Amino acid sequence: MQDTALWTLLPLAAVAAAAVVDVRAARRAPRSVPPPRRDTPPVVYANPITCGRDRREHRVSDSAFHEGQGLGSYAALCGHVVEPLPMAEPSGPPCRECLGASRSRVTAAR
Repeated sequence: MQDTALWTLLPLAAVAAAAVVDVRAARRAPRSVPPPRRDTPPVVYANPITCGRDRREHRVSDSAFHEGQGLGSYAALCGHVVEPLPMAEPSGPPCRECLGASRSRVTAAR
């Protein structure tokens, strides 16, 4: 009776031993790490914010947004000081200077 139970467990022990060997071999295999891509431009993070004075949607960088949080006004990429409208207001037409500034910053970084 004991011999029968032992023979039924042997295939399971062989499978478990083979799995352990495969896992260890996979851990030791050298990994190829791709080199960093240098042709990708840096990302300019700019939030579209509609100004209450000229009703245009200006682009404000993350750093300018954090600097102006206590003041309630933000410096846009075009140099305009943005006094934002409430979020419930619809967006105004985009500021062409902000769009040009964000595109030129990305292309200049290439």
